Amino acid sequence: MPTTVITGGTGGIGVETARALLAASPDRAVALVDLKVSDIPEPLAAYGGRVAVFACDVTDEQSVAATGAEIRAAMPSVDSLVNGAGIVHNDASIDMPMDRFRAMLAVHVEGTLLWCRQVARSLHGPGSIVNIGSIAGQFGHPRRIAYGAAKAAVHSITKTLAVEWAGRGIRVNAVTPGYIETPMMKEVARIGLVDADVAAGWAAMKRLGSPAEVAAAIRFLLSDEASFITGHILNVDGGFAVLKAE
Repeated sequence: MPTTVITGGTGGIGVETARALLAASPDRAVALVDLKVSDIPEPLAAYGGRVAVFACDVTDEQSVAATGAEIRAAMPSVDSLVNGAGIVHNDASIDMPMDRFRAMLAVHVEGTLLWCRQVARSLHGPGSIVNIGSIAGQFGHPRRIAYGAAKAAVHSITKTLAVEWAGRGIRVNAVTPGYIETPMMKEVARIGLVDADVAAGWAAMKRLGSPAEVAAAIRFLLSDEASFITGHILNVDGGFAVLKAE
């Protein structure tokens, strides 16, 4: 049974991506990777044995290798990857502790590359990878220097690997969500770091996106429908980038 590995798999976008993939094909399984092992998320419970959860510190090369081996032993037909593990900080650039900057890069940049390599090394045929970037990696956002730099690096990794691995039949793309109504977004709004209504107004469509809308874009890029697409950075932002560019 072909399997998709999803890092950050128990988060809002991760769960919706898993649901989209499982609903689209009764022959697909998903391996959800997160920092700690948890129960299968409730929205995925109906899919039973097609879903498994694995623990991994995406910043640790040995942890990634061990989890990769564990997944291959349990679900031996991995053919795709979604890199969604991430953290977010809200720090003024002038006095942000550098350990927080390094932690951001470790999760988003090193974690993305480590898992891309882990899956690519184990593929026995063509494969597809989708990395989750962000509009923060395309435009300047106050107090987001670490997050923006990390996501810009994810976009660069995506393009480089797309070129480097095309000859191996591995497609590598990214989605760049705008402001999405995830649990993380709700928590950021709750503590006053972002006003959700203001954020919605920054998009041409004047609303927040949903995790399911991001998941639909990821599902498409992973699928054979996108067989001639690689190295593409797909905005899923309700027109945020269009307005920002004006």
